[in-house]
Amino acid sequence: MMLIPNNLKRVTSPRLQASGQSVTMSKSKQVFFHFTELFRSIDMGSLAISFEKLLDANKSNRQPGTGAPFKVANVRDDLNPGASTAELKELVDAVGFEPHNELCELLQINNGQRGFGSPILGGFYFFSIQQILNSWYEHTGISSVEQKFDGQDDRIQPNVFWSKRWIPIGYAEPFELVLDCCPTESGTNGQILFYDHESPPGPVIAHSLCGFFETAIKNMDKRGRFSIGYSKCETPAS
Repeated sequence: MMLIPNNLKRVTSPRLQASGQSVTMSKSKQVFFHFTELFRSIDMGSLAISFEKLLDANKSNRQPGTGAPFKVANVRDDLNPGASTAELKELVDAVGFEPHNELCELLQINNGQRGFGSPILGGFYFFSIQQILNSWYEHTGISSVEQKFDGQDDRIQPNVFWSKRWIPIGYAEPFELVLDCCPTESGTNGQILFYDHESPPGPVIAHSLCGFFETAIKNMDKRGRFSIGYSKCETPAS
């Protein structure tokens, strides 16, 4: 299986360029300070701990199939530095809403990975903000068709191939890992689901990023490699 998210074509849309300029030129300082304080106030607690456990569990750092070593010896060497407040603001401006706090926390720790090491998100390569936006723009531009799906997970918005409030955070051909910011009443804001543009969206595989990290570690094989054969998770008891 070929995993190539880091090779996605870099695209800067005119709308993204405009929003980037507005942060420093036309947006009021009051708006910018709002986001500065928002992201500074994030508590790096349980998610940071869960992410560190996930990195520790990724012992193999070997390519799927061949078992050949990656270009970097340690998975941590493949991680980008954390996103700045301005970069997070660019993401918010582009998608038009504030993503779930867990995603902002994760991006502040590391802004994706370069793609020269093992796919660290449980078999998925971790998208940077630029890659998130590349994928989000692509899906948002072509996936507006409504269609009824039989047997779809009832925690996911029905009858849509793609929602503008879904944030792609990782890639493992042919799937993307998506953080859902518009669940149904049966779902949970920030739940994680599989996405394949040729199939109905879903299922929900974790109720949160922290929950996904824990599930990913459980899906690790004896050689320290992750499996992407995740099962549909159950709705937590109220």
